[in-house]
Formats: sequence, C-alpha cells, structure tokens
Amino acid sequence: VLPGYGDRTNAVATRINGKFVVLGRAPGNPYQCRCVWRTDSSDLVKWSKPELILKPGPEDDPHFQIYSATCFRYESIYLGFIERMHFQPDVLDSELICSHDSRRWQRPCRGKVFIPLGLPDTIDCAWASMPSSGPILYKNNLWFYYSGRPAAHHAPHPLACGAIGLGILRPDGFASLCGAHNEGWVLTAPMKWPAMDLLVNAAPRLDLSAHPHFSHGSVLVEARDAANKPLPGFGRSDCLPVSNTFHHAQARAPVSWKRNRSLRSLAGKTIRLAFFLRDAHLYSFCAGERPK
Repeated sequence: VLPGYGDRTNAVATRINGKFVVLGRAPGNPYQCRCVWRTDSSDLVKWSKPELILKPGPEDDPHFQIYSATCFRYESIYLGFIERMHFQPDVLDSELICSHDSRRWQRPCRGKVFIPLGLPDTIDCAWASMPSSGPILYKNNLWFYYSGRPAAHHAPHPLACGAIGLGILRPDGFASLCGAHNEGWVLTAPMKWPAMDLLVNAAPRLDLSAHPHFSHGSVLVEARDAANKPLPGFGRSDCLPVSNTFHHAQARAPVSWKRNRSLRSLAGKTIRLAFFLRDAHLYSFCAGERPK
C-alpha cells in the first residue's frame, strides 16, 4: 500500500476529518537522520503527498533521531509519542508530542522521557515503545500498555524477547503548568462559555511525590471579560481554594466562588480565565457538569 515507507509505520486508530492517516518514514528523505512524515487517504489506495511533521532540532543531542511517532485523539487535541532513538548508548524511549490538527506538532516536554526505561536486565531496560492507540481510562487512571525489550539493535541478551508493560497515569496528567514558590499565572484566550461549570484538574503541591491529601500550595481562578477586566464576584479573592482533584471523577473538580457562584451563570458570554498557581500544578480545565 505504501511501498518504501520503511519498518516503522503507524496508522492512526481513528479517522481524522474522515480520512485514514499514517505516520511513517517516507521514501526520498533528504535529511541525514530518521524523520516522521504524514500521509492520508480516503480509500486506502490513493495517498496524499507525504508531509514532513517531525525531525530533530538543533537543540537535540546529535546522537538522537526520531525513530517513529504515534497519534491519537484525546479530548480536544491530538496527543502522541515520538520514539527517541539514542545511538550512544543504543536505547529507545518515548517523549510526549501534541497537536491541534495532526500536522503541526509540538514537544511540550522536550528531552523528558514519558515512561522511564527499566532497571538493568528487566524486560524494558533498553527499549520502550508506546502503542498507536490512546490510553484506557480505568479505575480513574489512564492505563498505557507498551512494549519493552531488554536489548536494542541486534544486541545479544539472555532475555532475548519482548514483553508488554503497563504504565499508569492520573487523568490528563501528561504535562502540567507549574507555579513554584513565587506565584505564577496564565491567561486563556477569549472563549464563549457554555451553560456548564468550570472543572479543573490540579494538584496544589509542588512535590508530586507528596501525599495526595497534602496541599501546600494554592490554585485560584479569576473570570474576566473579553477586555481582560475581572468580572464582579468572580475575582481571584472570591475564588474558593482548589484542593488536589485526584479523587474526583477523571480527576476533575468544579471551581466555585463565594456565594456559591458558578461559571454556569456566564453562559453565552465571552470570557477569559486567569489561573494563579503557587506551589501547584495545573493539568487541564474544561466545561462540564458539577457532580450531583
């Protein structure tokens, strides 16, 4: 179907805009390293001209190549993983990527491995490959089944086999915006708010290894109008502090302001949200229903 695409071709598990999408190594690559190209098709016979979507940058290690990439839909965006091939030493691990259209990709945690390789002489000490499909939401966690190998390219090893491993992550926990000891803040673009509550996934603790009930930091939200002026009753001083949301469904908890105010009352208005973080991590926010 796609001759010359090499041995690392990943099909997206669902159609994108009605088309089948494949990420792989297109023939005729002019670069002296492995890169990832995108092609799509309506009938699995005729394929679009390959588009280069991922290649190593000048800030990457010179012994690093992008072996392959995966793509899956997660809420309102596309997520995936690149396989990072290191030549010295010869190991392969994964790194998170994200996109709004499956063509223009970002590496939000550049240089950081998603699932660390295992200890020496374990089934994933040299190779850990992520699947093409997305994670499974199970028991309020994201489950990632991945493949591991104890040796890389043709290297002999007494455990000369592959195996399946399991990685577990909190919902939306791929990456976070982090405010340290000095408070930081982030402002969203203007958006038309629906008739729903504001739900956030956050952890008000700088050290994520601390007990989930330990809340040393703070997460506050301020609603503003399109001109970036705070809305009466929805200022940061009116916001009720957000605790660790981990034990809520999908780790998302509703945000309230004094006098039991909710963003539901702003339905149909164009607003902006300002998040103030101190010793805290913000994973996501969304419009949703308050648990009954």
